[in-house]
Amino acid sequence: MADALAAAGRAFVKPLHYDGGEVFPDFVLVEGVRGRETYEARKRAKQALYRDSGRSLLEWDVRDPLPSLAR
Repeated sequence: MADALAAAGRAFVKPLHYDGGEVFPDFVLVEGVRGRETYEARKRAKQALYRDSGRSLLEWDVRDPLPSLAR
């Protein structure tokens, strides 16, 4: 599977046993669904709901460092 994921250019991690409990995935895809229009449309709708309600929103692109979580 790792060879097939790498050959397809997919970004993934292989969790190790010490990362979790008894059951964990063999591989976790990490590149997300960025670029799919259905995903992007839902994201824009969610952003508008947060903006219109006056709530703060923390957004994180996993390709970037984690933003500060301090208030």
